[in-house]
Amino acid sequence: MLDFLSLVPGWLWLTGSIALALLFVRIAGVIRYISNNSIAIVEKLWSAKGSVSSGLIALNGEAGYQPQVLRGGYHFFFPFQYRLHKVALVTIGEIRRRYRAADRDRRHERLGRHGRRQCHAGSALGPVGREDRGTGG
Repeated sequence: MLDFLSLVPGWLWLTGSIALALLFVRIAGVIRYISNNSIAIVEKLWSAKGSVSSGLIALNGEAGYQPQVLRGGYHFFFPFQYRLHKVALVTIGEIRRRYRAADRDRRHERLGRHGRRQCHAGSALGPVGREDRGTGG
């Protein structure tokens, strides 16, 4: 058996060792990548401090859901200790745009048939321009 191992070239040993190391890193979850349009909730699978005794979030390093949320990028973990739950990222900018669109639609409903606001007496107050936006009136 020893004679067979000495027949294998050195570059093959090096290539095999690198392949095994990369396979271990992949299976163990040492390096994790999170895309920039998502976040990850961290769950600690095991800990020397035990599991969470009360509540949902492990605040003192116990096993369970951790308080930090991971943003996009590469993250490094201890092998076989963490599980990541990836979810889509919702930005505040999207919510603002939807609010503005809804506000714009409400403003169009208040306009008369010729693009002018109507007064209680029925006379037109004038066209609604950019300077009138944002005044709730």
